[in-house]
Amino acid sequence: MTTKSWGRGLLAMLGLALLTGPSEGAVGSCSDKTDPLAGPADAAAYCDEREQLLCLRRYERGELNFPEREDCRRKAVAVCQTREFFPGCAPTERQVRACLDALHSRSTLDRNVGEIKECNSLCELDSAAQLDGGAP
Repeated sequence: MTTKSWGRGLLAMLGLALLTGPSEGAVGSCSDKTDPLAGPADAAAYCDEREQLLCLRRYERGELNFPEREDCRRKAVAVCQTREFFPGCAPTERQVRACLDALHSRSTLDRNVGEIKECNSLCELDSAAQLDGGAP
């Protein structure tokens, strides 16, 4: 192999390394500030999903029949349209999602919302659990 061949090979490898390496800013992406779950939660959307889940949980526990469940869900939609978190309370979307995920879980069905650690650490809405009737 000639010196000219070695030079071309080395140049090709250098070019390949430059083309396949990480792009600027890709290393150490911990500084990425575009995490959609880090922002503040939408109180009305959280309320709507939470209250409807509480209706479904009551149905799953046998406390409501199907027409009562649907009526409860309709009331939840109406109640939550203008709900806000109490002043000074600003949970993140991540905190809200953790609570809603826990409410979706059948393993928490027999517990009150306040007994679910993912939910009891959230500040309350001004309509807190009014459709759940305080039931588990």
